[in-house]
Amino acid sequence: MGYGFGSAALASVVLFSWLGTNVRALFCICAVVVIITASMTLRGAKEQQLRLPEDIRAPTVRQVMKRMWHGIKNTPKPIARAFWVQFWSYFAWDCTFIYGSDWMGRVVYGGDPEADEDSPEYRLFYDGVTAANLGFLLMALISIGWGLALPWACRRCPGGIRVVWGACLLLLCILLFSTTAVGEGQRGQAVFLFALLGFPKAVAYQIPWSIVTVTLAADGQEQSSTASQYDLGLGNRRGLYTTIFNLSQASPEILVSLLGGPCIYVFNGHLTSVLVMGGLGALAAVGLCVRVLEPPTLYNRHASDTRKQSMEMPPVHTDQEASSQPVQSLPAAV
Repeated sequence: MGYGFGSAALASVVLFSWLGTNVRALFCICAVVVIITASMTLRGAKEQQLRLPEDIRAPTVRQVMKRMWHGIKNTPKPIARAFWVQFWSYFAWDCTFIYGSDWMGRVVYGGDPEADEDSPEYRLFYDGVTAANLGFLLMALISIGWGLALPWACRRCPGGIRVVWGACLLLLCILLFSTTAVGEGQRGQAVFLFALLGFPKAVAYQIPWSIVTVTLAADGQEQSSTASQYDLGLGNRRGLYTTIFNLSQASPEILVSLLGGPCIYVFNGHLTSVLVMGGLGALAAVGLCVRVLEPPTLYNRHASDTRKQSMEMPPVHTDQEASSQPVQSLPAAV
């Protein structure tokens, strides 16, 4: 919905014409949506007030930091390995989302956001940002469809989630490297590249978090083979490990913010260099994807293979079952 509103000419609608620009109209819509949803939450959510017993003291800052550090060092292997794949994946995504619209307006459309608002250069940049949002809208639609098909693809693929995840990350890498071949005036090609980002985007939203949730859920099954194989011992630290994994998506944005400006400066102001830098991050994620540990119960892939093998095997009768079968007598000789 956000990309859809971003690609529409909201300022030309009578309801938003008094705001003057699309950006103001978008901010106005976002503010109204936040007010409505927050009011619904405060009105409808039932919350029970919790009181700590008097004999329990709140942990100190040092204890909290020590617990976090201990959690980072003892993160289960499936989550730890998925962490670094997601880290470099989001490094590529942050390069795309922070600089993608600007790249479309400057490089592809040849516009200039610092020009006068009535100048053709400013209008071209404005049209480029609108086209970028259209590409991101198509990306979101493709992401929805591919996300629904991902469980089926992971079950059918011989290599499992490693192959599916790695292939989509490789596609992300190729698409970001392909921006070097898109020049001014090639608007359709640029929108098409942005639309294809929907395939790796669906994977980034689904597979890593599926690994986290399945790995943590295995702790509740004391006799499960998954818990014994990975020796989780998570106890009540599920929230901590979920928070730690969330750093794989939050921290890359800081890194991109620190490296993006110097990268553009080194390459004489070419925004394409930042997207190529994101492609290198996606390439690193592809290499790390080989080491990902796939939980056996994820998408029921191993369970479906077991059922398939059991259906293909012929029934085996034991001696006891054979002896219990009724014996048909031969016809008497005449």
